[in-house]
Amino acid sequence: MDSLFNLDMIRPLLISENRTVSEVRRHSRKLAADLTERITPEIANDRKVLFVFVMRGAMLLYLPFAEKFDSASFTFASGGSYTGLDCKDYDTVIIVDTVVETGKTIMDVKKLLLDSGISAKRWFCGCVFAKSSVKAKITEYIDRFFCLAAPEEIKKYIDAGKYATCGDRAQITVE
Repeated sequence: MDSLFNLDMIRPLLISENRTVSEVRRHSRKLAADLTERITPEIANDRKVLFVFVMRGAMLLYLPFAEKFDSASFTFASGGSYTGLDCKDYDTVIIVDTVVETGKTIMDVKKLLLDSGISAKRWFCGCVFAKSSVKAKITEYIDRFFCLAAPEEIKKYIDAGKYATCGDRAQITVE
């Protein structure tokens, strides 16, 4: 797993600090920009790239990717469906999520896309936070796993989707 452990970078996404919605959204854009920089060298020569953002939390990560990869295709995946695409064949598909806890969502999204006729030479995953043990579990499904942090001591973290879709604050603490 490509990982850069920096708890200070991730801390604003931890609710123990009781950040405001706007602070979490603003910081998420910064994290997404960092993630795009990590992924860019791997897809620089690809002509057909598809980014798939897992709803709801990855909505917070969308804008920096859209600005950086203006010729890529973008879709959102949620609950067994994704938004329509004109193309079916890609050089690289990158599934983006804020948190990858077990890898099941990433595997389910890839299966959904494959079942829908989407093909790619390479399949990547990009996330802000993941447990180190996840890489081994999804290696057979994903060619490359990009992650900004994998701090095993963090036991709980936010459902970033709450910040993407509404104004309330989650009250989850870090153990």
